[in-house]
Amino acid sequence: QQQVRQEAPAPAPAPVARAVDDDLPEGWKKVPSQSRPGQFSYLNVNTGERVAEKPSRPASQGGPLPPGWRRVPSQSRPGEWVYMNTVTGERIAWRPTQAAVGAGANQAGAPRVGGGQ
Repeated sequence: QQQVRQEAPAPAPAPVARAVDDDLPEGWKKVPSQSRPGQFSYLNVNTGERVAEKPSRPASQGGPLPPGWRRVPSQSRPGEWVYMNTVTGERIAWRPTQAAVGAGANQAGAPRVGGGQ
């Protein structure tokens, strides 16, 4: 009698970290971080802007910033940008949608990322 030899099935391939994130708002792409090896940042495909935190709203189309805001390099995340209120020095992670206000709470509706210089 012949014996039939069965081979064990090949092991499943190991999961691979992917830069795809299907639940991102329109206009954003998850990409490898430029300053944090093995981590990701989020690229605004309209402007080339990168942010570290996962966006919760559609990407801006670009254009001029509201009065009183300036785009500046992030102090804590090289290669990424934040927006600075030129009146108060406050820095935020999201592109502002309203003119800078000199006093009071964060008027742009965006998370703070640190104090002024």
